[in-house]
Amino acid sequence: MARVGASLCLLAASLFAAPAAAETYYWNVATGQWEVAANWSPQQVPGSDDVAVIDNGGAALFDIGSGTPWSLLQLVVGQNATGTLDITGGTAVHAHEESGVIIGDGTGANSGTGIVTVSGTDSLNNASTLSATLGFFVGGYGTGTLNVKNGGSIVAGDSLYIGNEGDGTLNVEGATSTVLANAHIVRCPRKNGPV
Repeated sequence: MARVGASLCLLAASLFAAPAAAETYYWNVATGQWEVAANWSPQQVPGSDDVAVIDNGGAALFDIGSGTPWSLLQLVVGQNATGTLDITGGTAVHAHEESGVIIGDGTGANSGTGIVTVSGTDSLNNASTLSATLGFFVGGYGTGTLNVKNGGSIVAGDSLYIGNEGDGTLNVEGATSTVLANAHIVRCPRKNGPV
């Protein structure tokens, strides 16, 4: 099993480049609501063909309620610095690129720290959800923490990697919180990856 995990982690490491044609939007305020264009640079809320990066030491709050999932090409929290994302209120966020969700990334001395919390439900008990079509990485090349609590939900279309090339932590609290991976939940042996 260790060889399979190591092979999956090496394959996963090759998927980290952002797509060439995508527009990248950077979070630019200390704390604010995701859906406010002025909180992003350039000033537009990232959409389905875009990469959203939160790494300025700030915190994005995503609480737009249930309905159609908010679609992104890729979500990166803590790329070369610190970033935080809180998904609450039954909000659903989906990333559809190969390396769809990366929490804690960067290179060398510029490794980032990312913290994502997916928590709670809306008034109809729809879970706050973060999902990815394929790759889901906690501790890409930096330090990543993924907190799932109070009925929150994580869905990895393929595998969920904890501590890929960096340090990753997955915390799940509450009987109704869920973490699903269609292929594997992998704690990569190269670095730390407590689950």
